[in-house]
Amino acid sequence: MESTQVDEVGRNIISHRGGHHWEESNGSDASRQERHVRDYSQQSLASTAPLMGGVREDGPGTIAGTGSPPEIRDPYGELYAHLKRPQVGMMSIGGAIGTGLFLRSNEALASGGPLGALLAYGTFGTVVYSLNISISEMSAAYPDVGGPIGLANKFVDPALGFSTGWNAWYNWSITIPAQIAAATALLNYWDPPANLATLWPTIFLIFVIGINLGGATRYGNIEFVFSIIKITTVIALVILGIAINLGAGDGGFIGFKYWVNPGPFAQYMRIEGAKGQFLGFWAVFMQAAFAYFGCEIPGIVASEVKNAHWAVPRASKNTVVRLTVLYLSAMFVAGILVPHNCGIVLNRQCTDPAKGDDAPWRGSPFLIALEMAGAKFTWVRHFFVACFVISAASAASAGTFISSRYMYYMARTGHAPRFFGGVYRLAHRDRNNQRANIPWVGLAFSVLFSSLSYMTIRPGTNEALRPELAFDWMASMTTAASLQSWIGMLFTYIRFYHGTRNLRNRLTYKRQIEYIEKNRNKYQPWLAYYALFFCSSILLFHGWALFRQPAFDNKKWVVYQKPGEDIFPRKQVAVFVTTYMTMPLFLLLSFGYKLINQTRMVSTRKMRFDLGCGLDSARDPPNDPIGMETKPETRWGKIWWFLVA
Repeated sequence: MESTQVDEVGRNIISHRGGHHWEESNGSDASRQERHVRDYSQQSLASTAPLMGGVREDGPGTIAGTGSPPEIRDPYGELYAHLKRPQVGMMSIGGAIGTGLFLRSNEALASGGPLGALLAYGTFGTVVYSLNISISEMSAAYPDVGGPIGLANKFVDPALGFSTGWNAWYNWSITIPAQIAAATALLNYWDPPANLATLWPTIFLIFVIGINLGGATRYGNIEFVFSIIKITTVIALVILGIAINLGAGDGGFIGFKYWVNPGPFAQYMRIEGAKGQFLGFWAVFMQAAFAYFGCEIPGIVASEVKNAHWAVPRASKNTVVRLTVLYLSAMFVAGILVPHNCGIVLNRQCTDPAKGDDAPWRGSPFLIALEMAGAKFTWVRHFFVACFVISAASAASAGTFISSRYMYYMARTGHAPRFFGGVYRLAHRDRNNQRANIPWVGLAFSVLFSSLSYMTIRPGTNEALRPELAFDWMASMTTAASLQSWIGMLFTYIRFYHGTRNLRNRLTYKRQIEYIEKNRNKYQPWLAYYALFFCSSILLFHGWALFRQPAFDNKKWVVYQKPGEDIFPRKQVAVFVTTYMTMPLFLLLSFGYKLINQTRMVSTRKMRFDLGCGLDSARDPPNDPIGMETKPETRWGKIWWFLVA
């Protein structure tokens, strides 16, 4: 799948492989190069074989002989590989670390206790590791087929690609207003003037949009800095928490006394014994899923990663390992700083009535610990609240970046109107003489969801619209949708794996499959089955408490709770809808598309491993080889490499 064109004076060589092209210049001007690239790409795209797979009955709107939905390319250009491995790895860490850890970890402590929360976060870390190595194996081999959407088209069914694409787009798009809602609510910590309420979401929106208008390279550089800030914040919280535990606060030495009383495990919903402890441990998985959400970014943006076959698997593995270490360290410190029954869920004795019991910082065990440590840590609390605001804004920018890419992928694969695949080419070029391209239509459409962040504004004295309430609803729907996206990706990988093990395929596509298996973990496909089982179980059963409103006292099912009754969780209808509404919508999209388009699942023996394979598509410029990333030799350079590379 390679073509080369030499211009009339033999000075420009313009190559095109797998939908990507680059330029090599020997003194000719940029405009001539750009004209040759544009003209050549328009000619070659028409003859390039489709990269998206899938099998269905041939008919209108299909590729003859393949049954595949046509690949729709935007008329303006492609997304080039601009991101390096450290950038994409830090983008993933930055996209994951945020309000899930900083603002919701007290819910994990209240549900599972310090040891239960620690075990749940560690266990879910293994699930996410299995997920990431599965996604990265496919994306590294097929970086340009359209992300998880194109992979589902190619190896499962276009119906799964359609439903997974729209589910993932919604998932990342709703993250934008959810994170902006969190950042706006955190600003209330300083009691800003009420007449500025509409200003804060607007500022955050401008910030998020501005970061994403500079192209992938500039976004990666900016997000790299924000990720460093987030990691530094977590490390600072851990060190400060240990100091307070050892006696730096007004309460003196703490040690492990909170592991003794009230205990290492919580009795979830007042259910006694091991049963209540296990259910509390299980309840933490939902908070853990929200905290880890975003770690799969390397596999999603593989088309924009340099040397994807080498960089994506390594970035994916390193991301999960570092996230798990950071999360376990933070949760351990949180568990030894505050008792699990002192927070926003079970007991409110540690809250500040002047600031409101339901304020988002009430969900942070770190801020609660700093409050309990005494007045001398007041300035420290203000500092960390500011860090949490930056973290939420950074997570919103990550949601904008990924959601725009999902919309672009859907337009390319025919699952969204062609117009949504439009790309704007910026004027500046990188060191490989490539222009940065922005999927501006997908970006604009995704940003429309950001207007939901204005739900955080409380008009006058209206108590019905509260920032933290909007944030909770959005976060709940985000977590359920992210689990569905992960399930779709894992199912795609399992089909992909069995396709590579098919004897006919191994003979027909010997070189391609050997290329794929270079990044395969020796414990596959069992790791993928393990992650699929866990994600499916959490999605199905994480709302079990809504159906077992225990009969603590009156042996009754609770559908509506009278004001003033605190026995059962409030707003059960809203919680039920936000917990389970995404599931029927996902099924409706899948089977509706399948019914309308009469698609069929791709059998393993009919899978094609040649079209779009990175082995046959040298995506990266020839002057940027795989071995270009070399380890530094200085001491500080090695430390920096260990932390971020």
